[in-house]
Amino acid sequence: MDSYNSMEVGWNVGLKLLLEKCIAEGIDVEKDVERYLSVHPDMIEVVDFAITESRKQFPDARLRLAVYRDPESGEESLTLYVKDSDELTLVEEKLLKITLACADYLYNKSGWLSIMWE
Repeated sequence: MDSYNSMEVGWNVGLKLLLEKCIAEGIDVEKDVERYLSVHPDMIEVVDFAITESRKQFPDARLRLAVYRDPESGEESLTLYVKDSDELTLVEEKLLKITLACADYLYNKSGWLSIMWE
């Protein structure tokens, strides 16, 4: 995994590397994602790890990274959407594996990332 740790590289360099990786892998990144990650730079490494794990479970799936806004509270979080044609039960098992793998990365972070089937 690439290192996006702010002690090793500036967060803006880490953000640029992550966005370049997304482009190279054909991941759709909504425009608000860059803004969200600039406010929550400690989430850059989490997103990178989630993408890597998602590709392991869904090598041919279409991935989309978006900012979710809660309509009641206005709070924001990231969502990594996985669009795959597998049967729903199989998809749910794979999404659970990815979520569990990401749990340690989310500890003490300033933001949140959900991984969902689309």
